[in-house]
Amino acid sequence: MGNEIYRILRNDGIFVAFLPSFNCTEEACEDPGKWGPIRKDDMQKREYDTGGWQCFHTPETIREELVAERYRMHRIEKIYFDTPMEMQEINIVYGINSSFPIHEYLLTAQK
Repeated sequence: MGNEIYRILRNDGIFVAFLPSFNCTEEACEDPGKWGPIRKDDMQKREYDTGGWQCFHTPETIREELVAERYRMHRIEKIYFDTPMEMQEINIVYGINSSFPIHEYLLTAQK
């Protein structure tokens, strides 16, 4: 994905994305009561949810991809989804019924 986005971006263009957090999945797996049973594949950094297998990321895997694709600058920020409306949407999309705040990574990178 990073390669194709880099290819079509103009010079100095900015790539913005929310990337699912593998760290968040690991935290939930430490306490299965938070999300219920989660199928996790540590080798491929993915977990199985209501939509099937989904890849997750760590700041390290994100940085590795950005460096490999030649992005010049990047910023990775942890964003929590913890409002009642966000938690309701997470329950619908992922089948997670929890008061445990979910986070993803907000990525901005420049070509």
